[in-house]
Amino acid sequence: MNREMPYLDSFMKETSRLSPGPIGKPTLSSSISSMAVEKNHYLTSTTVSAPRTVMVPYTMEDGCHIPAGNWIAIPQLALMRDEKIWPNGKEFEGFRFVDEQGDASESRFTHPSHEFPFWGSIKHACPARFYVSVVIKMVLSHLLLDYEFKLENPTAAPFLTFGKVRVPSPFMTLLVRKRSTGSRV
Repeated sequence: MNREMPYLDSFMKETSRLSPGPIGKPTLSSSISSMAVEKNHYLTSTTVSAPRTVMVPYTMEDGCHIPAGNWIAIPQLALMRDEKIWPNGKEFEGFRFVDEQGDASESRFTHPSHEFPFWGSIKHACPARFYVSVVIKMVLSHLLLDYEFKLENPTAAPFLTFGKVRVPSPFMTLLVRKRSTGSRV
């Protein structure tokens, strides 16, 4: 039995690839509960992540100059939808990260990479990513086994975008009902 749940892992990574959340230092509070809310990619999605302030001026090999005081960031949304990196990058493919045999590829949800900066940089990846992955799998498993889901209006736009912030549309209504006893999947 494969205990790694490669299909669920792939689904989680693909969902995060298309709807990445903010990565970086928490901005509102340093409390654990506030960080959890701020990092929750289901509430907001930014187009850039890991913002940093340039402390000393820097000139790249190609001549591009970045003055001190400027902000730099990872163009996360563009990177994770780049067709040169991800074939059909703008399309959701839930099993993109599972090979033909149904095994998890080397690109798991918890593995940071330059192409998948969801957990931060490779060198400074979120240390809680393994815990978060297990908790998400447990919650999703419970929800999928015990509840039925249906969109009230499947054609409504799922997101609204304001500048660099993307939020769930208030016009999308998800209907949820508990499965009847004995109808568990």
